[in-house]
Amino acid sequence: MGHSFQAIGLLARVGKVAWAVPLACRIHEGVVLTNRDKRTMHDKLAELFAEVTSAMSKLVRKYLVADAYYSCQSLIDSLLASGDDIVSE
Repeated sequence: MGHSFQAIGLLARVGKVAWAVPLACRIHEGVVLTNRDKRTMHDKLAELFAEVTSAMSKLVRKYLVADAYYSCQSLIDSLLASGDDIVSE
C-alpha cells in the first residue's frame, strides 16, 4: 500500500549556485481501486514529463534524470520520439 511520488524540476544556475526549481509533481496511489487504468508508473512519468516540456521551447534539449527503475524501453522510446533524453544509473 505504498505511494509513488514523481516530480519534475528545472535545474537553474545563477552565478556559481545551482537551484532545482520544481515545476510539477504528482502522487500516484499504490492501491488500485479499478483495473481500467492500464498505465504503468513509467507511462505516468512520461506523460508528466511531456506535459511540462510541451510549454518549453523546441530549441532547448531536455533531459530527464531518473533512477534505475525508470530505465525501461517504453519510457526511453517515448522520450526519444519527442527529441528528449534520459540520464539514469
